Amino acid sequence: MSTFFRSLGSAVMRAGTKAAKVCAAGLRFAVSPVVQLILRAVHKGNRVMARGVYAVRRFLYIARRYGYKRAARSTAYRLEQMLAGYMPRVKTVAIRLAPMVLVVAVLVCSIHWWTAFTLAYEVTYDGSNVGYVNSESVVADACQLVGDRVVEDEFTAKNVTYKLKVVAASTVNDAAEICDNIIEVSEEIKPAVGLYVDGQLLAVCEDGKAIQSAMEQIAASYAKQHQQEKISFANEIEYIGGVYPTQLVTQTVDSARLSSALTVMMTNTQTYNQTIRFDTKEITDPSQYIGYRAIKTRGVDGQKTVVADVSYVNGKEVDRRIVSETVVKQPVTCVVVVGSKPRAGASNTNTGTELFWPVANSDVSDISSYFGDGRNHKGTDILAPNGTAIYAAEDGVVSYVGWESGYGYYMIIEHGNGISTLYSHCSSITAKEGQTVKRGDYVAAVGITGRAYAYHLHFEVRIGGKAVDARPYLGIYN
Repeated sequence: MSTFFRSLGSAVMRAGTKAAKVCAAGLRFAVSPVVQLILRAVHKGNRVMARGVYAVRRFLYIARRYGYKRAARSTAYRLEQMLAGYMPRVKTVAIRLAPMVLVVAVLVCSIHWWTAFTLAYEVTYDGSNVGYVNSESVVADACQLVGDRVVEDEFTAKNVTYKLKVVAASTVNDAAEICDNIIEVSEEIKPAVGLYVDGQLLAVCEDGKAIQSAMEQIAASYAKQHQQEKISFANEIEYIGGVYPTQLVTQTVDSARLSSALTVMMTNTQTYNQTIRFDTKEITDPSQYIGYRAIKTRGVDGQKTVVADVSYVNGKEVDRRIVSETVVKQPVTCVVVVGSKPRAGASNTNTGTELFWPVANSDVSDISSYFGDGRNHKGTDILAPNGTAIYAAEDGVVSYVGWESGYGYYMIIEHGNGISTLYSHCSSITAKEGQTVKRGDYVAAVGITGRAYAYHLHFEVRIGGKAVDARPYLGIYN
């Protein structure tokens, strides 16, 4: 191979040297008279200009005396005589320039021929020509591109051969073109479209339309049985085009296998009424004590008509998409009046030992019985109508909710540092054991359960588990 290149290089150099010598001789032969002719023209410039001025003056003279027609004939005759005198010189220059023109033409044609053709490798894959390349590395890159495009398998190039040739430069291929040609002639791989259902390859066809047709037929079979519903598939379905091993590519789709892998989703359009829950707005009344709550405007739920597409898989709802909503009845906001007036001697802040007043819409004047009270009474009784809200006196954790014959329904809240509060005779208790509550939270409702003769709250403050007088803790000092 190296001997071939050395011989070819030597031939090119010899041809170039000869062409250069011929061009130099031609230039020496042809350029000299041309230069002399130019110099003579420059020296005779004034003479030519003088003749021109004379010719114009003579033309005008003849035209005035004999007419313009005769003046034109006379001027044309003299111009013809002048050109006849220069023709021998023009022929001489043309004859001397001809060799140089011929040499330049040959040189240009040679350069054009050598630039239009080049040395390249003819690449043969598995017995078929797949193109021409300047380097074997281009084929390696093309095989890598083929491997990147092959799906579900690895590609290894086989039976690749190279042959050095002189070819037209325009026929040399790049890696992408060689890649396409290898795929076209290979019997091991083939361009196709693969159907993946939930990540699993279920079908490969040369024409993706065959797969789409099979999917449409499966959907149509379900649509006949459920004409009022839209049929779709709940699976993740992907159509991936690429290059697949030939043994995976088929002309038709196995519909039975495909149908068994698909999960059918049925969607129908439903119209129904839905409640619009009312909002609650609180307004402050400084004339009412803290803990006072009264409804000024009762809330009323609204209503709207909803149109939705509801999807089911195996009879279970999996998706609900709202198509439209139309409000039939606007909700009415509930307005609640909340007292903000502090009680005498009591505090609204979680400081010191003063507790939150535990019964809504009441005050000190509603106390019917105090601690002791001459009958070993262990708590403070606060009268209130049945169902009146009971609030947590302080932050804490509900430690007990239950029933006892004397207390009826009652609960205990632990506040830490050995302090707890008890709430009894309740008609209902909303707080649960173990629940964390905040000062002023609604926890129960006033009732008459247990041993009681009127609707009221029996409220106790306990220190270390022993009941004490609750009045100082409620800010009552009189």
